[in-house]
Amino acid sequence: MENVSTILTLDRIKAREIEEAKQTIRQDFFDVLLSGNLISAEMLTTLSESHGMQKNYAYYCLLIHIVPVDSESYPSMVIRKYELEHVAKKCVHLIHEMS
Repeated sequence: MENVSTILTLDRIKAREIEEAKQTIRQDFFDVLLSGNLISAEMLTTLSESHGMQKNYAYYCLLIHIVPVDSESYPSMVIRKYELEHVAKKCVHLIHEMS
């Protein structure tokens, strides 16, 4: 039982780390894209295709500012940060599903 729980925990940690790495790579791509630091159109095509974007599609930039309703209701800043990250992930998931 202990071995199974350890393996499951490690699998969850691994999956979370992979997702965080993907998110960081995606964020870096958009930082480069929005800052205009692309070297060539070929680089843009390669990077956008690696993120599942089609060059013939129209894309829009969406900025969401998440403000907690009652920041005093959280017992600690860690819990507040966790809750806000959870809301942000839900927003990203909904936008991804709708698009």
